[in-house]
Amino acid sequence: MTETYVLNVDFNGECNVFHVSYNTTWDTVDMLLKVNCGEDIKVTYTDEEEDQVCINSQAELEEALKCARNGNDILSVQVVEAPSTPAENDISRDDVDSVQEAAAPVTEEPSPAPELTLVTAEPTKLSE
Repeated sequence: MTETYVLNVDFNGECNVFHVSYNTTWDTVDMLLKVNCGEDIKVTYTDEEEDQVCINSQAELEEALKCARNGNDILSVQVVEAPSTPAENDISRDDVDSVQEAAAPVTEEPSPAPELTLVTAEPTKLSE
């Protein structure tokens, strides 16, 4: 049995080929893909039933590698840019009006910045 497999990566119509050990973890493969394709990506492969299956974990990578081991030690993946999702704390435009109505205007003036005091009369060299 081969100790490595060929990882064919299709990203935006460009193909990249990597030789990867079967012992390589999902975290390492994910990092490899992010370095080559960008941080916000979605990784999928086509299984034996021709379904597109997403890979997000070690268990999902191991399942994908079963296909490679049963075939010719090639795992072909499709990488696409993942759509950005709003953060949990984001406020929708519909909520802005109600938040603005509920919020009282702040009338306090900001406190003045503290004065800086010179601790030594000798100048300090930061670098030579």
